Amino acid sequence: MATPPDWDRNATWGGSNGGAGGSRTPLRQAFSSLSKSSGKKTAQSLSASGSTTPAHPASRSQSPAPEQGDGKPTVASDAGLADDLDNKAKLSLSRQSSVSNKSGAGSAAGRDAGAATAPKGDGEEDTPLQRALKNPYHRPLPGHPGNLTTSQAEALLELTQLLLKDGALHDPEKEPPSYQETQLLRFLRARSFNVEAARTMYLKSEAWKKEFELDRLCEEFIFEEEEAVAACGWRMYFHKVDKLGRPIFIQDLSNLDTTKLLQTTTPERIIKKFAVTLELAVRHRYEACTLSSGRWVDDNMMVVNVEGLGLSTFWTMKDQLQQLLGVLDQNFPELSGRVQIIGAPFMFSAIWSLLKGWLPAATVEKVDIAGSGYLPLILKYVRKEDWPKHLGGECCCSGATATGSDGATPAKGKSDGCLHSDEGPWDKDLVVGASPRPS
Repeated sequence: MATPPDWDRNATWGGSNGGAGGSRTPLRQAFSSLSKSSGKKTAQSLSASGSTTPAHPASRSQSPAPEQGDGKPTVASDAGLADDLDNKAKLSLSRQSSVSNKSGAGSAAGRDAGAATAPKGDGEEDTPLQRALKNPYHRPLPGHPGNLTTSQAEALLELTQLLLKDGALHDPEKEPPSYQETQLLRFLRARSFNVEAARTMYLKSEAWKKEFELDRLCEEFIFEEEEAVAACGWRMYFHKVDKLGRPIFIQDLSNLDTTKLLQTTTPERIIKKFAVTLELAVRHRYEACTLSSGRWVDDNMMVVNVEGLGLSTFWTMKDQLQQLLGVLDQNFPELSGRVQIIGAPFMFSAIWSLLKGWLPAATVEKVDIAGSGYLPLILKYVRKEDWPKHLGGECCCSGATATGSDGATPAKGKSDGCLHSDEGPWDKDLVVGASPRPS
C-alpha cells in the first residue's frame, strides 16, 4: 500500500504544543531530521547489531538489555522510567543543556529535538534522535528503536529485506527509514520477533487496509454520530501526554447503554472509527510527541474507564467487541505501552476473564485493573495538571463548563472541555476526525 500522494505532512511545528511563537519547522521536515539528517547512519543506529542505548558518558555504566534465550525482548516496567523523568527532570534538563552547549546548539531541548539541521559534536555529526536516545532518562524500552538485542536487529533486517522483495514496503521518500522500522518493530514484537510470523501478519494487515480503503477513510471519514454515541456512554479521545511523552488515549465507557448505542451507530462504523483514530495516531501523533519530548515515542498510554459497566451490558456487545478486538490486534499491534483500566466494579473480574482470552498475551501483560481508588496509580504516570478534572485531575481545558455539586464532574447537561480540546503536541489539522470536535 503506497503512501497517498495527497497526504499533507508539511503542517508547521514549533514551540510548545506546536503553537505559535518561535521558529516553526514543517512537522514532516522536523521528524524526517530524526532519521535522515545524517543519511543511513541514523537508521543504522536504530537497528545496529546489539544496539541498546547509544554510548554516552552518563549512560555507559548501564547494562544493555539482556537477551533471553528465545530472542524475545525483556519485559521492563515503564513505572520506574516515569519516576526518573519526574523526579530527575532538573538533572536531565541540566545535562541536555550541557550537551547542547558543547555542540554549539543554544536552543531549548524541545526545539533542539526538532531542529532541521543536526549540530556536530566531537568532530562527528550527531542527529537529534541520537541525542535523545543518549539521555539516560529517556532510554527506550527493550525491543523498541534504539534498544535492540543482536537477534532483534537481525530479525528487523531480515523482515525488511523480505518485505522489499514482496514489494510491500512504503515509499521511503514519503516514510523516513526510522518511521518504517518503528512500524516493522511493532509487528515483530507482536510475534515475539518471529520473522516469518511477523511477515505474514504485516502482509495480511496491508491487504486488509487496502480492502478496507483505510487511506480514503483517513481523508474522508466523519463520525457524525459522535455526540449521540457519547450520550450513550462511550467517549473516545486523546488528551495531552504522560510523563514519558506518550499520548494519553482515553476510552470512557462509564455507564454505557449498549442498547441505545447499537440504535445510534453500527458495529461497522465503530470499527471504522477505531481504525481511522489509530491510523492517524500512527501517522501524526507519535511523531509529534517524539519531537516535543525529545524521546522516541511509538506507543500510547491507554486508559479505559469502566465505571458502572455490568456483566449484562458486556454480554449484549460481546460478539461485536470480540470482532473489534480481533481487527485491532491483527492490524494495529503494539500501539499501547500501558493499558490502565479504572473504575472497575466488583463484577468486572468476570468480564476480564473473558476479555483476556481475546487479547494477545503481550497485551494482557500490559493491562492493570484498578477500582474507584485509581487516581494515585494514574498520577504515577500522568501529572495531575495534565489529567482531566472530571476524572480526578486538575486539567480543565479551554471550553470546559461549570461543574456539578462535587466540583469535579461536569454539571448535568454540560460537556467538559477536555473531551473536545484534543490538547497535545500534535497538529490538530492532521488528526481531524480522530477525536470529538465541537460543532
